[in-house]
Amino acid sequence: MQYSYPKNYALVKKALIKAGREDLIGNGPKCLIKTYPPRMVSKKKSSKKHIDK
Repeated sequence: MQYSYPKNYALVKKALIKAGREDLIGNGPKCLIKTYPPRMVSKKKSSKKHIDK
């Protein structure tokens, strides 16, 4: 499971809770994920127009 990917936060948190490993959720140095989910960064489309020559 890729716990470092923001898109997997909810799945990882749910799995840790189900496994009884809430100790790995938090802001400490031994925690896998933070208490709150990371903000998702939206990908903006380039403002440059593609011109075929």
